[in-house]
Amino acid sequence: MDVRLEPVKVDEIIHSAASSFEPILSNGSVRLVREIAPAIPTLSTDPGKLSQIISQPLGRTPVKFTEHGEIKIIASQQNGSLQLIVSDTGIGIGKEDLNKIFEEFYQGDLSTTKKYRGTGLGLAIVKRFVSLLVGRLTSQVKRVKEQTSQSPCL
Repeated sequence: MDVRLEPVKVDEIIHSAASSFEPILSNGSVRLVREIAPAIPTLSTDPGKLSQIISQPLGRTPVKFTEHGEIKIIASQQNGSLQLIVSDTGIGIGKEDLNKIFEEFYQGDLSTTKKYRGTGLGLAIVKRFVSLLVGRLTSQVKRVKEQTSQSPCL
């Protein structure tokens, strides 16, 4: 898979990706919050892959797993690298599933699979793109009902 490097303004990619999901959240029960540090420099990266890294977690989060609360995108610079955090107040992930959620076709709790459907490819795509952009991907549960995917990817 090719990586096409070009100058990218991270805030523009985040706003574009987030804007495409706002119509889904129009009923007002879920709020999309963007926290973008003002000092993030223009990066040399693949804009399409960065957009997918942001969009994939957003695409599954509001539609499937967060009925009320908020979805948050945080972008900052940490030790010269871009750090992206996508978190939500959705149904959460069991700690036993955290080390598997980036595997292809993994869907976690089978009782929720029937309700929420999906292929189990979204986070696997994120993992692959982060790796192509020489990044690191982690996941953690901060509360029983909050899922966070972190990807300091550039």
